[in-house]
Amino acid sequence: MLYAAYGSNLSERRFACYIAGGAAPGSSRVLRGARDKRPPESWRALRVGGRLSFCGHSQTWGGAPAFFEPAAPDAHGGAEVFVRCWRLGWDQFEDVIAQENGRTTDPLDIEPGALSKGFSILAGPGHYDRLVCLGTVEGLPVMTCTAPGPSGYSTGEAAAPSLEYLAHIIAGLRETFALDAPAIVDYLGRARGASPDLVRAALHVHPA
Repeated sequence: MLYAAYGSNLSERRFACYIAGGAAPGSSRVLRGARDKRPPESWRALRVGGRLSFCGHSQTWGGAPAFFEPAAPDAHGGAEVFVRCWRLGWDQFEDVIAQENGRTTDPLDIEPGALSKGFSILAGPGHYDRLVCLGTVEGLPVMTCTAPGPSGYSTGEAAAPSLEYLAHIIAGLRETFALDAPAIVDYLGRARGASPDLVRAALHVHPA
């Protein structure tokens, strides 16, 4: 399956912590990693209809985390979200979701045949427990996780992300889509909770 990352997990270095364990620069939380610590077999870039927003507060980063509201492209004036689809085993995906929500891993009781575009299920009470299928790519389901609201939309108030958190997203956008600085400012600067000036400041933060 393909796990669609849209926040800090766009960054290869950041996402590696979810598989191998460890803490990314700027993060206060050490991740245990997946049971299967083999790195992703491959990845691919994808743009999907929806909207990116920063809401609430993450103790891990000291600022607002990113959420993704999937939607048809015309629902938000043609807005798109840039995602990096990591190819994982199902058990690795279970471990990623568990770590995103700060809990031990429980099996995700989902029938493989149900994983088609538009499928959505609430897997638990966590901030990233809404699992959504964005469709399939080469026969593989593309799954992401977001806020638990029915549409994946966070009901929290918009808030600014930390510069360190944004720096990982920026690194991932460069790695995955080869975006230049103006394109990054245009994309992230339009997200709810962010601003062009905040993104410009994060461009000068380099995860150590």
